[in-house]
Amino acid sequence: MSDPNDSGYAQEPYDIEKMPPGIPFIIGNEAAERFSFYGMKAILVVFMTKYLHDSSGNLDVMSPEDSKSWMHLFVASAYFFPLIGALVSDWLFGKYKTILGLSIVYCAGHAALAIWETRQGLILGLTLIAIGAGGIKPCVSAHVGDQFGARNKHLLSKVFSWFYFSINLGAFVSTLLTPILLDRFGPGVAFGVPGLLMLIATIVFWMGRHRFVHIPPGGAQFVKESMSREGWTAIARLLPLFLFVAMFWCLFDQTASAWVLQAERMDRQWLGFEWLSSQIQAVNPIMILILIPVFTFGIYPLINAYYPLTPLRKVGIGFFITVLSFSISAIIEEKIAGGDVLSVSSTFDPERTGGSKLIDGAENGSGWMSKFLPGSEEGAPAFPQTLVLQTRERRAYPLESIEFNPYTTREMTVFKVDPKHPVSSDFESNWARKIKVYAGAARDPKDSSWALVGEIELEQTLGFQRLDLENVASEYLKIEIHSNYGGNHVSLGEIRINAAGEMPADSHSTAAAVWPNVAAAGFKPTIAWQIFAYVILTAAEVMVSITCLEFAYTQSPSKMKSIVMSFFLLSVTIGNLYTVAVNLIIANPDGTSKLAGASYYWFFSGAMLITALLYLLYARTYRGREYMPGVETTSEGPAI
Repeated sequence: MSDPNDSGYAQEPYDIEKMPPGIPFIIGNEAAERFSFYGMKAILVVFMTKYLHDSSGNLDVMSPEDSKSWMHLFVASAYFFPLIGALVSDWLFGKYKTILGLSIVYCAGHAALAIWETRQGLILGLTLIAIGAGGIKPCVSAHVGDQFGARNKHLLSKVFSWFYFSINLGAFVSTLLTPILLDRFGPGVAFGVPGLLMLIATIVFWMGRHRFVHIPPGGAQFVKESMSREGWTAIARLLPLFLFVAMFWCLFDQTASAWVLQAERMDRQWLGFEWLSSQIQAVNPIMILILIPVFTFGIYPLINAYYPLTPLRKVGIGFFITVLSFSISAIIEEKIAGGDVLSVSSTFDPERTGGSKLIDGAENGSGWMSKFLPGSEEGAPAFPQTLVLQTRERRAYPLESIEFNPYTTREMTVFKVDPKHPVSSDFESNWARKIKVYAGAARDPKDSSWALVGEIELEQTLGFQRLDLENVASEYLKIEIHSNYGGNHVSLGEIRINAAGEMPADSHSTAAAVWPNVAAAGFKPTIAWQIFAYVILTAAEVMVSITCLEFAYTQSPSKMKSIVMSFFLLSVTIGNLYTVAVNLIIANPDGTSKLAGASYYWFFSGAMLITALLYLLYARTYRGREYMPGVETTSEGPAI
């Protein structure tokens, strides 16, 4: 150990073979910091869309589209400040002072969110947290490495394993716990608890100050060495890679925004529990801990036996896996909406929206008959014919009425016929006549809980005919057609389900276009599908994020490694800014979206696919140079 400097701190690693004494303080601080960050991030979209107030104390929530933009602007900021933190640390103050000072800023951000549930408090809190969390990020891992010398460097990989484990353990616990705090105790407690934990961690970190190795800042010499031609040449080679990786982060970070909003409209009963929408993000850190050894000891050796895996090949495979994960989320959205949220006219077209998912009574399972209704081949249709409708967002709205239009010139009928076998010229005889309406809590038409809420006999006239409902609040309506006007088919055109009262503040963004009609076609898929998408996306993260960190480190000169790591983190900023830009472009003046429903997810899947294909061209032409301790140059050559 060297002599301490004037402040009493060691400037060089301890000459020991065992674990450096400052490591527990660093790892404890990092676990608490990640708990704070991921816990706050997990509930942010839910807070903005359900809990935000104005200065007078009135509810002033954001639309889902606005909340996504705010979320991604925050993440972009949090991953921009690592560049500033690395410069300030290595140039001016050193790692310890930078971490300690920014931890206090971090705590102040949590306090702002906990105390002020307004947009002003949100702006202040997120700004302070972005500065604190972002500035700390590049310093902590480097501070760990500074603690090791020649005699105990063999323990470094073990410590980084514990370091990474602490990050994901903190993220996992906080993502499960913080949504519960928000749901049961409100934003003050939900933001306050992570902030209090961060304050305790800051105090613990300060208590370890005399056990740390404090590498002094480089000052002017740092600037001189960092501005070398060789260093900036290495950055120039890596910048295209970072831009490609930005698209990965564009999709990945939407697990905290779009995927949370999607989970709100899914059946979250899983493993015997009703999960909160923001808790599903906990799948990512726990799967990271599982998949890292699975890939390291299983998948990578298996692939290597047939196809040598370079770092850039791993990244490329990860990009295509990312496409798969977002495609799953697009399919989930199609299931939720039944293919499409009904348009302003609310015409129900089973061919377009998948009527087989909503209509019961067809023996062949197609859901709508291609020629005749069951039993109608030799006479009248078999009655009753049943159609189950769900309300928009699967919400038990107070329902005022239901309207039927027996026939429309748009030829959108519930029970259609095969175009090759047209109905008789006397089409009016096929119109639906007597209809009974039931309300229930399940979409199964055979469920015993259905309650009759009204019936109507339709006239053979064009236009909507109204059935008023009294004291009905239901998520599902069962429509039973009991007779027609004598033809061998039965048809029913448009259906409207009208809700009473005002549109809920957190209603779906497209609901405003059709309110008070809340008719919707679709399912409430199990959350297990989104969990499956998380598993796929986490596998992509292992191949993309972890590999890029290692690759960027080896491809940067020793004096430039912190700066290069900061540039890599800027790829997260760029990806999130891209998400913000897309959401601003697709936003309509009335609050709706040009990419509503599944089209939003398919757009990003397509963007990722194009990125992956372009990346293959880059990877095949990449020429790099490896920099490792004691070896400053290696032969150059293609990395894929």
